[in-house]
Amino acid sequence: MDRIHQVWRKYQKNGVDFWSVYIDEAHPKDGWHLDVNALDADNCPMRPRTMGQRIAVAQTFVAKTKHNGFPVLVDTMENKVNLAFGAWPERLYVLNKGKVVYQGGPGPFQYDIDELEQFLENALRG
Repeated sequence: MDRIHQVWRKYQKNGVDFWSVYIDEAHPKDGWHLDVNALDADNCPMRPRTMGQRIAVAQTFVAKTKHNGFPVLVDTMENKVNLAFGAWPERLYVLNKGKVVYQGGPGPFQYDIDELEQFLENALRG
């Protein structure tokens, strides 16, 4: 089990909900792709052009990563969630009553699950 799922399992019993939001494809075949992805074509999809395609790519991600547990939501084709939260390529947030109370750094280099866990620990104490 990966680290985010460990934290999710630890805090779900405290009423903390986790959601993952699939936003715009970070490294599509027809966009800014990484050489390592070119070696494994199955992990480098084309950029989705319709909502149906975006949902299909998100479903493939869920299946391939065995992303079981918390729900995966899919951003709109207008990238409303990504634009509102500055989430690309990945980012951690905590919301409380509709207000952002924690914003992690942009991933992958500042995507810090340990920092998120410390925030949750402190928030639940006080």
